[in-house]
Amino acid sequence: MFQVYDPDQLDKITFKISGGQHALNFKIDPDSGEVRFAVNYDVRIMPSHVLLNITAIDKSGLNCTAQVDLNIKPLNWKPYLNNLPWKQTVPENSNFSGRPLYIVTSFDADKMDPVYFRASFYPLTGASKFYLNYSNVQGDGDDDDDDDDDDDDTDNADDNDAAAAAAADDDTGAVSLITGEKLDFETEPREYMLEVIVNDGSVDSRAANLSITVIDVNEAPVFKHDVYYAETTEPKKGLVLMKSAAFEVSDPDLNDEYNFTVEPGNYSSFFKFDPLTNNLITTLDYNSHIVPHHVMLIISVSDRGGLSDSARVDVSIRSLNKAPVITGLPLSLMVSESTPNNTEIYRINAVDPDSEDTVFYQIDYLTVGASSKFFFNQSTGAVHVSGNLDYEMMTTKEFTVSATASDGHLNSPSYNLTIVITDSNEPPYFTSQIFYVKTFEAKERTVFTNIIPLNTIEPDQGDVTQYKISKGSNHSLFAINSTTGELYFAVNYSTTTMPKFTSINVTAYDSSGLSSTARLDIDIKAKNRIPKIINLPQTVYVKEEAKPGTELFQVDVYDADKDSVSFNFIYFPPQGAVWFTFDDKSGKLFTAADQMLNYEAMSDVSFIFSVSVSDGKSHSDFSNLTLQIVDVNEAPHFYSRLYFVDVVESKGGTVLPMYVQFKVIDPDINDTYHFSMMSSDNSSWFSIDPITGNISFAIDYNVRSQSSGTGNNLARLFCSHAIGTSSSKATLVTVMLKRLHPSNIFLVVAVKDRHNLQDTTLVNVTVHSINNVPQIVHLPPVISLPENHPAEMEIVAIQVQDNDPWDEFLYKIKISPLDGITRFYLNQTSGFLYLSSGHKLDYETAPFKNYSLVVVVSDGHVDSKPSNLTIEILDVNEAPEFTESIYYISANEGSPGTVLQESHVVQAFDQDADDAIVYSIGSKDGNATMFSINRTSGLLSFAVNYDCTMMPHYVTLWVLAKDTKGLVGRAEVRILVSHLNRIPMVKNLPASITVPENIGPRLLYTLLLHDPDPNDPAFFVATFTPAFGMETFHVDTGSGAVTLKEGQKLNYEFCDMYVITITVYDGHNHSVPENFTIIIENINEAPYFLMSRYYITAPEGSRLRHYYQILHWRFKTQTGMIL
Repeated sequence: MFQVYDPDQLDKITFKISGGQHALNFKIDPDSGEVRFAVNYDVRIMPSHVLLNITAIDKSGLNCTAQVDLNIKPLNWKPYLNNLPWKQTVPENSNFSGRPLYIVTSFDADKMDPVYFRASFYPLTGASKFYLNYSNVQGDGDDDDDDDDDDDDTDNADDNDAAAAAAADDDTGAVSLITGEKLDFETEPREYMLEVIVNDGSVDSRAANLSITVIDVNEAPVFKHDVYYAETTEPKKGLVLMKSAAFEVSDPDLNDEYNFTVEPGNYSSFFKFDPLTNNLITTLDYNSHIVPHHVMLIISVSDRGGLSDSARVDVSIRSLNKAPVITGLPLSLMVSESTPNNTEIYRINAVDPDSEDTVFYQIDYLTVGASSKFFFNQSTGAVHVSGNLDYEMMTTKEFTVSATASDGHLNSPSYNLTIVITDSNEPPYFTSQIFYVKTFEAKERTVFTNIIPLNTIEPDQGDVTQYKISKGSNHSLFAINSTTGELYFAVNYSTTTMPKFTSINVTAYDSSGLSSTARLDIDIKAKNRIPKIINLPQTVYVKEEAKPGTELFQVDVYDADKDSVSFNFIYFPPQGAVWFTFDDKSGKLFTAADQMLNYEAMSDVSFIFSVSVSDGKSHSDFSNLTLQIVDVNEAPHFYSRLYFVDVVESKGGTVLPMYVQFKVIDPDINDTYHFSMMSSDNSSWFSIDPITGNISFAIDYNVRSQSSGTGNNLARLFCSHAIGTSSSKATLVTVMLKRLHPSNIFLVVAVKDRHNLQDTTLVNVTVHSINNVPQIVHLPPVISLPENHPAEMEIVAIQVQDNDPWDEFLYKIKISPLDGITRFYLNQTSGFLYLSSGHKLDYETAPFKNYSLVVVVSDGHVDSKPSNLTIEILDVNEAPEFTESIYYISANEGSPGTVLQESHVVQAFDQDADDAIVYSIGSKDGNATMFSINRTSGLLSFAVNYDCTMMPHYVTLWVLAKDTKGLVGRAEVRILVSHLNRIPMVKNLPASITVPENIGPRLLYTLLLHDPDPNDPAFFVATFTPAFGMETFHVDTGSGAVTLKEGQKLNYEFCDMYVITITVYDGHNHSVPENFTIIIENINEAPYFLMSRYYITAPEGSRLRHYYQILHWRFKTQTGMIL
């Protein structure tokens, strides 16, 4: 349509609106030719048909003019998808998780409509891989014409990211890979199909497909483990350490090939991978001086595409074992008998060629007794003296052993070593370095021990040993016989002025002056003095009320030696041990912690506690403490804390029968007691015998009920006495209430002994009333009930009179005929009679016009005398009623007389027999004139030729049904009239058009769409042959404008012909696909409009994708929406 053709490729064309009706409501971009609304256009207040004159001017001033016939309709347009169907390819290892793969764009001429995308996935697993996220990107809507060039980019499906950014006036949905999901060419589907639909809140677009094809991408091989372990014994060159299969390399790419490499590093040259087998092998014979026993290699695996992974190989090399050799071992070894125990006298040495081996030694003792004299360390080879080498006492002076070195696997040859013991002078010695002696203080020259000579040994036979005390602290207090070694006091020894514990050093020496010294620790004890008890005998009086664990007495002791003491004690009689406890450490006497003293119950009340003290060496004589139990008066107490009495109401003075008499226990033997009643709110109604404890009524007792229904019964009592009577009877009710007493009372009874000590208990008294028969009063014999009496509404209240005003009533009825059991409902606790819920009294259809009721009231004990009641039904005229309050009817547009409801009839019923119904219709908006109704049957039909293009789709009517007495029923009818769809078509499709190869981006041709249904949102779909034509040309799906895309040029030599296949869709049907050809030629022509007048129909405020343009010319609203 609006094509302006200029053969001058570099000529610039500007545009202006040069006149026309209401031209001020529109404006045009002088460069792009885009026409926009200059105001907020509303066809309700502005014309829907406008003529505009558009002038195109080149830079030299030449111009041409065309007229645009613009028809603006307030119609809803069906949305459609801009850039589908489409095939999108995605590499399997692309990082698209959570990011858009493709941006689906849509167009809705009704810009204010909401947009909703939804998609179906094939296969179904696609729903767990992808999601379609809706976003609505609105245009800026201002009057600046410089922001509208972005729309052309939305048609370039090869750059979908750019399309999303450019679709400033489009609604878009991002197809994304779900976060965390990945695409795998080898193990998952390689193609997914998304069937996408866009909805504007009312209608769906035609479904279109987005095909997502997963492209195989080379992926790196992967080692199964980060570290592998290899172990071998000093290998030779070419030894296989690990076979290639042991590495368990996986590669997601099927049938891929890969190679192994040892990466450079320490000792890596000693290893390599066999290029034929990929086995890890050694490259030279093992040499421990070059390569250690443990090597860590870094290896890598790479596929044909050069992708790789790495791992480590931990190589352990075991060496070949060689036997150790003992070196330098002498034939014999001289050892002096004076060599101290544990002295190392020799160390065997062995050499092992395997430096890392650990050598240990094995010793065989060839001479008997050698193992007791010498010790060999198996780890170090050290030889130690392990016994006393006494030359004089030993019968054997030479000992031979056999030594062998071993590394745990191999042994050296065995070698003999002879150890020879040599004689030497030795000092005398003590059997111990410290001796301990206990003695008592004594006089001067008293011998107290001969422990020294008894524990002195002279190794050399025939030598003489002498003794002396070395100088030191307190050495002058003692003396020693130099020949015999006996020790004695050098002074008169007393521990009061001299130490009780001291030490001296004693030396023993032989004739050569060799000596040994030992220490003697001396513990001197004083002679013991007997301890004694200083505060016995005594008598202690203990009250029987003393609590368990009460301290009674402290036994005081004196010991001149300040020794630790303990006690021995006994009770007379022995039962005293039950009642008392003695702490033999503190000397304290207590009452037993687990016993209560009871003067009356104890067989003995006087006890003797006999006690002696000991210091461990001697003890004192026994001393006596007399314990006398003292009697204390105690309160009596009831055997039970709660007693129950059950009695009927009675006169004053009546004794209450107690099933269990009061049982009182008094610990004091022969004590006397009496009963009393503690004061309370109810105690004045009762009295108690102070001797026997019998309880009596103090007044005439009349019971009132304590049940939960007391308030309701009181109300009914007041009603039964007060309705229709004098106020004096209401006063009578008040007096009766004051005279009534509770049926359950708690009394507090006390018992007191002669010393006024007392105890209390509770008595629960339950008093039962004597029942009276209830009586039904004021019940009418007949009740006339109109048939329109509402359900759940009270019919009558049953009134009852009962001299037991606190009784709970239960109401019961019998109804005949039995139909009345479901029609009527009696509340059994309140006595109200109702018409049952959900029931009606229809005089015309009711099987019975009268019901007989027999009413009985029970107070829980006895029933009242039956009372009769008759209910008769009265006839009442009723209005007609429709079967439904709202009727919904769907019909296609049609001619006068066409009946609308074939299966859903608007119908009313009248409950009154023989009554006639007349139907009529009406509406608030006058639409009722387009319909008619049969006054007798209620059938609705069209009254006019109904056309949805001019008449509403949705109509609301009311229907009235009137009976002969003027009562009217009313219902609502909601009618949805549907339009009958007709197939759209292209009415100006040429066989071909010719385009010069030097033409710039512009409108080449406009396809005119014709749809008999002008309100259908019809649109074009175009395909190209060859396929790359879609990158060169653009066919606007809405306007039918065929344009050369911005940035594209035609090249006659490259391609001289393009075939476009056009199909028209209206959302319901589509036309038969038709072809036309664009022929490329080299013709240079002046600019001109192809037509003098163009006709455009567009909805108000919405954007159609019809590019009605001159060169690059579009119509847009003031808010930036393209017409």
